[in-house]
Amino acid sequence: MRCPICDREILDFLKYDNWIKVVNFLEFLKTEDQITEQTYQIMVECMLSFKEYAMNESDESDKKQKSLLQSQQEIEPECLISQYQQRELNKENITKDKHFEFTGKTKKLEDETVLHQIKAIRDLPYHDVKKGDIGGWIEKPENLSDNAWVSGNAKVSGDAKITGDAEVSGDAWVYGNAIVSGNAQVSGYVSGNAKVSGNAKVIE
Repeated sequence: MRCPICDREILDFLKYDNWIKVVNFLEFLKTEDQITEQTYQIMVECMLSFKEYAMNESDESDKKQKSLLQSQQEIEPECLISQYQQRELNKENITKDKHFEFTGKTKKLEDETVLHQIKAIRDLPYHDVKKGDIGGWIEKPENLSDNAWVSGNAKVSGDAKITGDAEVSGDAWVYGNAIVSGNAQVSGYVSGNAKVSGNAKVIE
């Protein structure tokens, strides 16, 4: 069975994933009307019976397949497999005090770090951001908290943290262990163990 959007073999994707996620993904396909109830039941049985064989394959083969899947760069969110992966990622990201989610678009830095584009899931009046507005790029949810925002082509990676009402914008890049907090505004580069707080502004 192939994904009708990206033409990837869905069974190959399932074969190397967590087996609980296998069933979750099949349920996802069913809710999206991509497979019938009968097909769903058959595939669940086939996947579970195939589990023992898949788990016994050589480690080298497993590594090569995982590497192939991970080498996929920006994948459109409309792809069935990508929708499922993005939904699971957003489950981890969204908590009661979170104000953003990932759009599904990614890009790689030169050091292979993968950044995720963000989207507001509620209004942020201080930044004139409306629910649904697209923001900048962060490596992981921990990079952004409180009412802080990343916009434009700005990037946040590593263990950097943007907190409070701070904003990182333009072509800025905050990385390393840098912390931007308070009402600080950054549109340049901040790295290392630097701390930018209060009403400070860092520009190019």
